[in-house]
Amino acid sequence: MAFAFLNLPLELILQIFSRLSTVKDALNLAATCTQLQDLFQNGNTGINILRSIVDVPVHASYDLETPFSALIQVSPTTWHLQGEENCSYFLTVDPSTFPQEKIAQYTIRDMRSIHHSIDSGESPVPSSPSSPSSPPPQPAFQTSLHEFLSQFEDIQDRWLQVYDQLTSSILIDAARLQRDLLADIRPPPIVDLSSETTIIALALNCLVTSDQPRTTLQTPHYQHRMDKIYLFPLLEIRREEDGRGVAGVVSRPTPPPPVVGWHLNSTIPSMLLHIIHLAQRILHNQDPRDWPTIAYVLCIMSLIMRSLEYEHHWTGALVAAGQALNVPFSDLCRLYYVCTRGGLPVTWNHTKYDLDRETYGALVHGSGGSGGIGGGGGGGNNSNSNALAIEYFRKLQAVCLDRRENMTFEADVTDNLGLDGFVDTLVHLARGSVKGL
Repeated sequence: MAFAFLNLPLELILQIFSRLSTVKDALNLAATCTQLQDLFQNGNTGINILRSIVDVPVHASYDLETPFSALIQVSPTTWHLQGEENCSYFLTVDPSTFPQEKIAQYTIRDMRSIHHSIDSGESPVPSSPSSPSSPPPQPAFQTSLHEFLSQFEDIQDRWLQVYDQLTSSILIDAARLQRDLLADIRPPPIVDLSSETTIIALALNCLVTSDQPRTTLQTPHYQHRMDKIYLFPLLEIRREEDGRGVAGVVSRPTPPPPVVGWHLNSTIPSMLLHIIHLAQRILHNQDPRDWPTIAYVLCIMSLIMRSLEYEHHWTGALVAAGQALNVPFSDLCRLYYVCTRGGLPVTWNHTKYDLDRETYGALVHGSGGSGGIGGGGGGGNNSNSNALAIEYFRKLQAVCLDRRENMTFEADVTDNLGLDGFVDTLVHLARGSVKGL
């Protein structure tokens, strides 16, 4: 019987694999003989089989422009939020009560704000005492990117009481990995955040941008530490009623047209869609050296969703925009789980950590070529790319272990270690809870 099965045309064998009901069934079938094991391990074949079983979209597209049209950034300091029927809110934070150097030192600014200040000749963000010394003179965009990433070194001072220590460490390590990847790239220089090489920076910039409305709404309770003196920026929330003859009504702004790639004025949905597209493309490249990068991106996406969970009787559109991310985020997590053969290194099963490290190290060193985000795709050093991947794989494992030891877990999070529980596992790693999903 087994001999007859193996003599079937390859297309039929693949069809049988893809029609199995669970990933475990596919792995068990592949383990029955060397020929099927080799087939399953061959290039993208096994990944395509698993993707078919778990129904992960190959190149999914999503509509985020529509739900996010209720949240429009009118200016660097003003947001328009669609409220209840025929009503809008304009949220403005005026930081002019703070000295410019304090704003640079105790806040996290997005790329647009930093690039504008550097391009206009203003002083750049001062380097953190714990961060490397300032680089030699560079083109304006590269300088802006360096300053943007440097902010995360002292995130606890800049985003006081926003995240717990483990979440902060994830963001710090993500920014460091991005800087390490950029340092490993040969010319041409980075001129924007559109490429696979800068996907972490793009995700971090989207997080900072999406956090601004929540920070605005929570300003009376949100503390900026200024030399140990707690001050509050001036906040204006203006309610506009459409079509009722209210003096000074400002018509609802029109969302800017979506732009492929990234630019300094990119909207939140355009950044998110580009992040998803880049992550899909990177995962399809099947280079294990990219796994830590995408794991950090998924953690950051989870925090972006959290930043949109500010619930108030007039913020329903904001919450709805965040909920629109549930499906693409879940799809991307499932794709990551399949492409990494089990979601490595994100797992609560600490008894397998040593084995996972050995397995991952063998995959990285056996990947060959010069691919990967930090490899030949950017002209980088292959051995450096391998070392970076292993270093940050271990950092993520360490955070998983700390999260498991220091948090009280819900039973469904700890018990569902497979595909069905991976989304919650990832969210729990990033946030310390699974609220909102």
